[in-house]
Amino acid sequence: MASDFILKAGKACTSVLANVIRIGTFGTATELIRRRIPVRDGIICWQEAGLCLAVIFERHGRNGNIAAGLVEGAFRKPGAAATTWSHDSHNLLVLGNSPEDMVIAQNQVIALQGGYVVAAEGAVAAEAPLQVGGIISDAPLEKLAKDLGRVRGMMAALGYENNNEIMSMSTLALPVSPAFKLTDYGLVDVKTQKKVALIAEECLDL
Repeated sequence: MASDFILKAGKACTSVLANVIRIGTFGTATELIRRRIPVRDGIICWQEAGLCLAVIFERHGRNGNIAAGLVEGAFRKPGAAATTWSHDSHNLLVLGNSPEDMVIAQNQVIALQGGYVVAAEGAVAAEAPLQVGGIISDAPLEKLAKDLGRVRGMMAALGYENNNEIMSMSTLALPVSPAFKLTDYGLVDVKTQKKVALIAEECLDL
């Protein structure tokens, strides 16, 4: 739902300094950067900062956690992707810069009972169902290959620049892959295995 993709500031302020995951154009390694983001009416305006929002929903009935992180270097055009193939916990991961498309991708993955979905311009643009546990397809290999090819092609068309768009996104949730990743408990420093606050500073510029 749309409210899943709204970030609220903890205190009255006009901007926050946020810890942001920056992805690269090759491989799955990430780095941590900081970006100042405006706040209006208590809402963190991450879209205005040119960032994507990543949200993880724990889907195995263990704790019901929902955690959000900000990402630089993913989609550059309006759109979103969602997947249950998010190593290694395989929770539901939604990534995008358009809340409308994020809701569409989120709901379509749920309707498929797992998989990879890309949404753009208010509609599903590509999908690859993974009905077995949300991580395996029972379709012929040729069909799965075509579906995943369309998913990757659509992600690239939306400006996701990486040698393997699917692995880059899926491993955003992998807390053993360097250097900063997002879990259902929040942003994690992989080396120290300690949580990193999404908001480094708030109540700025008052």
